[in-house]
Amino acid sequence: MSLLIQTTRKLHLTDAGEIFFRKAEAAVAALVSAGEEASVFQKRPTGTLKITALADFDFTPICEAVTEYTKNSPR
Repeated sequence: MSLLIQTTRKLHLTDAGEIFFRKAEAAVAALVSAGEEASVFQKRPTGTLKITALADFDFTPICEAVTEYTKNSPR
């Protein structure tokens, strides 16, 4: 099955090529849309942050970083 007809001066789709192109275009649009919808979840952090360390560990830098992070990532 040929999707294209090529002459020395022109290149155009066959009827089958037109149908294939329309369906492929719709499929690509659906994939792009699905990717955009899924990326919303990556832009906004969710869940619980759990930090564990030794008892004598200095948590000051971590507390400062977490405070700054929560300021920049409102709920």
